[in-house]
Amino acid sequence: MKSFSNKFWGTAIAITSVFAGQTPGVVRAESPQSGTITNLTMGDRACYVTLRNEAGDTTTEFAAFNICEQNLIGKKVQLTYEAGNIIAESCYGDLDCGISETVMLITAVKVMAGGQKADGYPPFLNKTEIAQLETDREAGRNGWFGLAGLNKVDHPPQLAPELLAFRQYWKTKDPAIAPFLGLWHNDESTNNRHYVSIFPSLEANHVCVLEFKPEWSIKLSDNNNDVSKDVISPGIFSFSRAKVGSAQLRSAEFRAHELAIARTAFGVSADYPVELLPLVNEQNETMVLAAATVPQLPPDLPDSQAQYMTSQLLANSCVMSSQ
Repeated sequence: MKSFSNKFWGTAIAITSVFAGQTPGVVRAESPQSGTITNLTMGDRACYVTLRNEAGDTTTEFAAFNICEQNLIGKKVQLTYEAGNIIAESCYGDLDCGISETVMLITAVKVMAGGQKADGYPPFLNKTEIAQLETDREAGRNGWFGLAGLNKVDHPPQLAPELLAFRQYWKTKDPAIAPFLGLWHNDESTNNRHYVSIFPSLEANHVCVLEFKPEWSIKLSDNNNDVSKDVISPGIFSFSRAKVGSAQLRSAEFRAHELAIARTAFGVSADYPVELLPLVNEQNETMVLAAATVPQLPPDLPDSQAQYMTSQLLANSCVMSSQ
């Protein structure tokens, strides 16, 4: 017999359920914020996460289903909870019952220092982080489009029909990755364009991510005609492999959510479609980019970096065409 510590409409309650071969857990008045995960069980109501605290006591919490898909057993973690609806216990597992309960669900898990990240990738974005992505996207859109309308920066790229066709092809092969594919770039600074190209992988639910920003610098000379370089913004070149699942993209460099991708219109004399993707990096900074065309190497990528990138795409089974 195992006890489930939970909250229903703000009141702590205990729910009892039978799991053969499992030892009794300890009911907590409050959901634990950290602990070591000892078991993950995919149920018909939720994912069940069994935690052990420093004293050796265990408790089992409800979690979003995607938590059970992560490699977390044996990891010391910090937990994020949010209120959510699950099938009522009175439904006895009948998915068509139509009765739900509002409970506190674990929606994000962060592996604590000294442990590996879940499944080798950063944790899933939670609802608060997704909402912040959407807010940042709109702020980025307003700033970029406003300056572009005054012709102070380059106009955002138009969503290309060939990209839509490319995504449609990959949607038949790996639908989870399709919305993220493309060469995306930010043109808020004409002299310092920022690219992110997301390539499909032949390995299911994976993509390759290239980030590139040329160095922005100016040459300076003194009275002796000695030339020096003043770097205004350093260049960026990185490659990462990302996992896509539960509508989220996660790599060592970036996280993104399909819900935060938005299509809008930009126009001065005539409107045209623009698709925006907000990406959050390791420092929790958001970058807003617009989809241009099919995933490819940026046009001004140096030859040495282009050769390296080509080898990385090959090594990770990623492709630049509908093959």
